[in-house]
Amino acid sequence: MITFVINLHPNIHSLTLAEPLLYDLRKDGKLHVIFDNINDISQRLEQATIEVKKRLDRSRYMQWQAIFLVDIDPYQSSPFKDSLSAKMLLIRKLFLENKLLPNKPSQLYLLATDHVNKDDAIPAIETSPAYRDSWELDTKGFILDDNNFFVSTNDIRILDNIWRSHIRIDNRTIVSEGFDRLPVELKEKVNEAIRKISAKVEEMLHPDRISFEDYALNDNINYVDVPLLNAIKKEFYNRLANIKKDPSRYHDFSPATTLRTSIAEHVGIYAIENKYTYRLLRIPMHYQHTEVFQRFLVKIGVLISLIANQEILVSSLPKERNHTVKMKLDERHIGKVMLASIEHMHNVERRLQNRLDNPLPFTLSFREGDNCGCTESLNVKQPEEIDFGFMRYNGDLKKWRNWNEKVAEDLREYRKQAQRKMQSCISQMYRHQSLVSDKEITNIHDTIEDLKLKKDDLQRQVKHEFLVNKADINWDAYRLETEVDLKPRLVCRPSSSELFYLVAFFTLVISVPFLKFFYPNEWGLEVFYYAGILVLALLMCTLAFFLAKRNWTRHVEEIMLDVSKNARDKRNAINEEFERQKAYLDSLCRLNVVRLNYEEALAVREKLNTENMLIDHHRQKLTAHRENATNLAVLLGSDADNVTAIPVDEREVTDPVVTKPIHQNNIYAPVAYIPKKNADTAHLPRRNFNVESPIGYFIEDIEFAKDNIYTNEGKF
Repeated sequence: MITFVINLHPNIHSLTLAEPLLYDLRKDGKLHVIFDNINDISQRLEQATIEVKKRLDRSRYMQWQAIFLVDIDPYQSSPFKDSLSAKMLLIRKLFLENKLLPNKPSQLYLLATDHVNKDDAIPAIETSPAYRDSWELDTKGFILDDNNFFVSTNDIRILDNIWRSHIRIDNRTIVSEGFDRLPVELKEKVNEAIRKISAKVEEMLHPDRISFEDYALNDNINYVDVPLLNAIKKEFYNRLANIKKDPSRYHDFSPATTLRTSIAEHVGIYAIENKYTYRLLRIPMHYQHTEVFQRFLVKIGVLISLIANQEILVSSLPKERNHTVKMKLDERHIGKVMLASIEHMHNVERRLQNRLDNPLPFTLSFREGDNCGCTESLNVKQPEEIDFGFMRYNGDLKKWRNWNEKVAEDLREYRKQAQRKMQSCISQMYRHQSLVSDKEITNIHDTIEDLKLKKDDLQRQVKHEFLVNKADINWDAYRLETEVDLKPRLVCRPSSSELFYLVAFFTLVISVPFLKFFYPNEWGLEVFYYAGILVLALLMCTLAFFLAKRNWTRHVEEIMLDVSKNARDKRNAINEEFERQKAYLDSLCRLNVVRLNYEEALAVREKLNTENMLIDHHRQKLTAHRENATNLAVLLGSDADNVTAIPVDEREVTDPVVTKPIHQNNIYAPVAYIPKKNADTAHLPRRNFNVESPIGYFIEDIEFAKDNIYTNEGKF
């Protein structure tokens, strides 16, 4: 079962010294303490409802119970705001009837701290008129002061006068056979009396006669409202109808007492809705200073632990009674436990302080970035040269275009090779980034500063070598541009037949003039003459051919040289771009490695800072809890000289896990220092009951006595 402690006490803001007594229950999820710093009780209840729902939704426990910590205060502003029954009404309306709660509690306790009543049997109604009215309202369901209740005593007494003035039973009247056997005259008087009494009750409890604002508990809930008046009237009329049927009760019947009883069925702590809903446990707290108050808070903490962990101890008490709780703590046992906790917490506190002052070197997993370079290189492949003779042949233009297609294809393949090998470089880069080695670090701050300087330098380098594709391999556009110059050169060349006819024609043209002006007589001279002319003509043709070929070849070679240079430049551009990308990836790889190491170092520093903060937090909490343990030992009068601390080997207390909250570390819980042999059960002599809880080790005796202050016996 899970237990919720909801504080509605205006003067108790925390359990202070008693809170560590509840850590073991909070650690197991059996107990949740809800202390809000809200002054308004309605807001506290609404906030507590939200908190309870949240806890229940995440809890493995199906059943739950609630303990409300309230006060009995003599300095009250109004009994309808500060009485116990008013608090019960607010709890019922704002908590129990709230639709947020998935199910209802199996038990509901009111721990009422009472520093008003010094005598266990006599209520201190003389303390103040406000407390007197509040006590009367709670116990009797009625306030005798006519100025403070919604019906007056005088009006109620009139009901008795009405009855007595109408009903007088003669000794000769038969009353044992019911109303129907009464004389007609008496029956008429009874009916008349009941009619007048009912009319008077309707008049007294009419809503128009009552100012409901005087009974407001908050903006939405009134202590007295129309449904309450209707319920009281219904109860009264039922009782009146039962009286009418039984003439034997006419003589002793008091309508005033019956109306008070009907009111008490719906008002006060013994109202029907309260009587079977709450268990009131009154805790007398007669204190004059803080130390005594803290002593009582310790007892409250022990009582809460018993209710949460030992339900049968309290649930076995009679439901129809309220109880006064009297507890005596075993100060010697508490002293032993406190001394053990003080000693152990002091030693752990020193160890934590030493960890903060002298941090140990630690190992940090760093990625390797010294060998980030790519080992890939491009296979250089120059294009085959193309040769054009001076003689024109069919297919030279096609040969030119095929050669250009081959060059373009080689460039594309070269680019693809660069891309493939760049992917290989990227894979190598990722492999380099995944190589991890351990490095011992003594000062994380210096390491982070060095990594930051490297990171900034590499960032500037990478920004300078930003990856942009500058290589242009659009060879087709260049081919078309070059072909404009080359094509006329290829076309203007002569073919072999054209060259033959051209030489013959040129020779003939040269020889004709010589035939006209010179006529030799001898045939030998003539042959020699004409042979000389032919040789001269051929020499001239050869010279012209040589000059034409040289001029053509020079232009074509210039074009082809430019083509080869352009092809080579494009290959070089691809290779340079590849090398620049390799350099960029190398810088990027080293930057990523340094960045990852930098981020790893930052994360480690953040983790160390968080861990140091948690260590310091627990160190401070150990100091505070050690001081609380000392104060508790002094408060309960434990004499350290006469009390021996529990040996270390008899305890099971571990050092704090700094990532866990206080209540989940057993070093802070006093019950963790209880010897093993005494940690399971303790015997309470007065109840003859074995407490199967470690908290029983702190209790010498406890008594749940019948409460004589808030009792409903002898109300009227």
